[in-house]
Amino acid sequence: MSTTQRAERLRIDTRLAILENVKTLSRQLNTALESSDFEEAIKIQTNINAFHDQLDELSRISLDLLEESDEVKKTIKQLRRSTDNLEDEADKITNLESAVEKGAAIVKK
Repeated sequence: MSTTQRAERLRIDTRLAILENVKTLSRQLNTALESSDFEEAIKIQTNINAFHDQLDELSRISLDLLEESDEVKKTIKQLRRSTDNLEDEADKITNLESAVEKGAAIVKK
């Protein structure tokens, strides 16, 4: 398994562990609320919020790594080439249109 694959596996495992913790804390939160233990409920909610912040950070890191990947860079280069090709074709069409108009004007004379 390559380093990239191991890193991706680690990110996935970390995300799953965080989600499992959030799930468990949510059950504890419900229990605390049902027993009117609001102080404990606040502590649990704070922990849930911290886990959500960790998920957000993990997502940001994943997006940064994806953005820097060779595959994305290659796709961006291909899109730029395609855009350049489209601009070239548009110029050819404009030149052809102009030539057809000039030819039509000559024929009308």
